[in-house]
Amino acid sequence: MTVLMSRRAEALWVAALAAATIAVYAQVVGHSFTNYDDPLYIMDNPHVRTGLSLENAVWAFRSGEVANWHPITWLSHQLDCTLYGLNAGMHLLTNLMLHLASTLLLYLFLRKATGRIGPSLLVAALFALHPLHVESVAWVAERKDVLSTFFAMLALLAYLRFVRRRTFGAYALTAVFFALGLMAKPMLVTLPCVLLLLDYWPLGRFEGASGFVRRGAWLIFEKIPLFALTIASSIITYMVQNHGGAVRSLENLPLDERFFKIVLAYFLYVKLMFIPRGLTIMHPIYAVYAPSIASIAAILLGMAGVTAACWMARRRAPWGIVGWFWYLGTLAPVIGIVQVGDQIISERYTYIPLIGLFIALAWSFDALPRRLRMPRALPWAISLFILAILAGLTCRQVGFWKDRIAMFERAVAVTEENPSAHKSLASGLEDAGRIDEALRHLVRVTELAPNKWEGFYDVGTVLLKHGAPTDAVSWLEQAILLGPTESQPHINLSLAYFRTGRMEEAAAAARKAHALDPDSAEALTCLGTALAAQGRISEAFPYFQQASALAPDTPGGWLNLGVALRAMGRHQEALEYLDRYLAQEPNSVSALVNSAMALQALGQQEEALARYQAALRLDPKNTDAQNGVKAISASF
Repeated sequence: MTVLMSRRAEALWVAALAAATIAVYAQVVGHSFTNYDDPLYIMDNPHVRTGLSLENAVWAFRSGEVANWHPITWLSHQLDCTLYGLNAGMHLLTNLMLHLASTLLLYLFLRKATGRIGPSLLVAALFALHPLHVESVAWVAERKDVLSTFFAMLALLAYLRFVRRRTFGAYALTAVFFALGLMAKPMLVTLPCVLLLLDYWPLGRFEGASGFVRRGAWLIFEKIPLFALTIASSIITYMVQNHGGAVRSLENLPLDERFFKIVLAYFLYVKLMFIPRGLTIMHPIYAVYAPSIASIAAILLGMAGVTAACWMARRRAPWGIVGWFWYLGTLAPVIGIVQVGDQIISERYTYIPLIGLFIALAWSFDALPRRLRMPRALPWAISLFILAILAGLTCRQVGFWKDRIAMFERAVAVTEENPSAHKSLASGLEDAGRIDEALRHLVRVTELAPNKWEGFYDVGTVLLKHGAPTDAVSWLEQAILLGPTESQPHINLSLAYFRTGRMEEAAAAARKAHALDPDSAEALTCLGTALAAQGRISEAFPYFQQASALAPDTPGGWLNLGVALRAMGRHQEALEYLDRYLAQEPNSVSALVNSAMALQALGQQEEALARYQAALRLDPKNTDAQNGVKAISASF
């Protein structure tokens, strides 16, 4: 009866943990996609948004898109698109289910490996409810985190079966789950080292007559196939990320700065585990953290002290050294030895590493009553109190991920001097039609980064897009002063000049853009448009031709060629391009009017009249269409 009640109690605690996890994260079902990686992974990726198919599956295994090779992650996104389309809430529900599954599998592994219910439950609860893990669950593009961890937990259970039963099938299953995890996210490369730590404790495989060193050598040899998978994954990952331009060179981030960042990151992750404040999607390297030599030395001393303490206590508290080295080791692939991107830390990187620290803390808590002679229930009461606080913080943090505006408002609030956060927030505000607010944040970018052309360019571009070309000119001119070799500011300046009637200056700016980037169809189009507006059609035409040759599938190029050919009197050729354009854009007034003029000149009066009338239905005040109708009507 006691055993039965114990199992019932255990089942109730596990059910309570599952319910708490779902309750904290349930709000993700109402969230939307972000403008941060989600378009690249799902919304704007035709190989994903069209769903699971043989063609898309082949692409998943061949693709190095987004500077990553993770075919299993691509397949999971494709499957979600097949099932749910572009319903972000349902994609996030998949993330939540994977997170919950990993939580339960983690508990099951620890429970089976140690025989201890209490600390195993505490580790699983900390994993499920810690706010540092929100980024991995509440962000669709971070599917790779929850998916790879799910396979990692399955690999741990398969490995435990192998240790207990010594069967080839269990070992093969471990390797298969490990390989699937690597193909979901290569951060899992350290899993064989984690298995060695688990061999020490709780599996006790280093003990035996052959001695510690011999046992260790054999256990490493046993894992050679797994290490081979690690090496293969590491090589593929480095090649793909380097080819994708994601790896920062020593010139961009020197070794001393890289070392400081690594030390600081190890400290910051631990700090945020104990004090989860200021959590956000962006923790930039510069402007936010500027550690001194003294602070780096203090962190190093602290890390050395923790390592020494864990080593000295390894016999009576082996979980300490296992948990600490789990944390240090599993963070190594993303700590900045090879720097990818501009983050000093990323909360998603803690998803697996913090399990090590949770293990050390949970088993230390479990040992307190025996060592301090306190009531056995006291540490667990404290644990429940801490978990309740963490659950509240996590629930609040999940709310910051409801949409891209909320996400980057949070980033701006906790890292105010963060140009990237202001720029991303401005993008969301602009798409929401809140143009004035977007401009305020873009202007703030220029104040935080006054020597970078991009901020000034962004302000000018938004002004240009939203009907203020005169105001845009000065911002774009400043962008050119700071980035004189960049073609895009010259292109937009040409457009701003054009819209303010300054045609000569528009042509000059477009010529400069073309000189900087001869293969830019946009620069050639701007130049041709500025010349055509001055009546210099024969000069404009070759530029339209070149632009169309560089971007042959761009309908706008067909329209420009059609209009120019008609103005040059080459009506039949003009009609071919204009009809081609109308097949794509049947409601284009310009194409309808110009094709009607070409038809009229070719003597096809009835068809010309029909197109003039169609243009007037779309734009009743179009004078060219009105005059065309009058002229044709008078001739009947």
